[in-house]
Amino acid sequence: MFTTQVQFLEALFGAGTRDARRMHQLANSVIIMDEVQTVPIKIVHMLNAALRFLTHDCGATVVLCTATQPPLDKLPQNPYRALTIQDEQKIIRNEAELFEKLKRVEVYDERKPGGWTNAEIVDLAQKALDEKGSVLIVVNTRASALTLYQEIKSHNLSTALYHLSTNMCPAHRKDKLDEIKAKLEAKEPVICVSTQLIEAGVDIDFGAVIRALAGLDSITQSAGRCNRHGLREDGGIVWVVNPKLENLDRLKDIKVGRDQAERVLDDFKNSPDTFGNDPIGIDAIASFYNYYYNSQKENMNYPVSATSEIGRNDNLFNLLSMNELSVKA
Repeated sequence: MFTTQVQFLEALFGAGTRDARRMHQLANSVIIMDEVQTVPIKIVHMLNAALRFLTHDCGATVVLCTATQPPLDKLPQNPYRALTIQDEQKIIRNEAELFEKLKRVEVYDERKPGGWTNAEIVDLAQKALDEKGSVLIVVNTRASALTLYQEIKSHNLSTALYHLSTNMCPAHRKDKLDEIKAKLEAKEPVICVSTQLIEAGVDIDFGAVIRALAGLDSITQSAGRCNRHGLREDGGIVWVVNPKLENLDRLKDIKVGRDQAERVLDDFKNSPDTFGNDPIGIDAIASFYNYYYNSQKENMNYPVSATSEIGRNDNLFNLLSMNELSVKA
């Protein structure tokens, strides 16, 4: 049994001989991939090829779970590397109606020229705390999270303040999350600064969220931590801001996602009716993925360069399949 995406992907692509020998266990099985939007863009073609084989030839059933479903059945360039998903196979049929009924937050695009300083984000956090009683701030880098946490701490606000990061061990993070949940359930004021680790698999409910600009899928996932249980009579508020000091040069996938989200948000400003007046609704997410996948179409087969161990420009999909260049050599 594969209990995590990592174990499953290692089994598919043979990261270890022990895992590779377990591939036969996937035949005639039910495979549930939770938070499928987190699958790295570079392995999309390999993942789809593996899932097509397992479902078409091995009798497996695959369930893809997420609130922001990536269009793995509508890939640019090569239709044979896309999943085959029929309308009758979708578990959720009346998506638009459910999105409307389950809407729990209002999203405000607060991007501005030059970006937000940390001091300005702290002021917005104070406003959010006063209005909603608790606020989650999600940024894209560990450095940003720590710097912002220290900025808020220096203001000596009379509220519980927390910092979450992947630098923390899992047990420590769990303890902190349990502590935050207890305070939120007791309706105590809380500010939490976190990286995107809080976006997937964390059942937590803040009154407001401040999200640093990122891919629209990430913004939507962060919004899912606001008024999560739909019990707040006045709803939840999500502010999208563009931090001035956040550097994404080493996080290329997040940077590309941020750039494509900006396109959608700009389109939304010009024509909100086109998106059902919801910047994180079904139409907005579909538009985002269309932009994002087309901008990343050359990276979906896991390209490798001449400076890699392979010693030439190639891609991992080819190396694990036909390996045409090696055969010709």
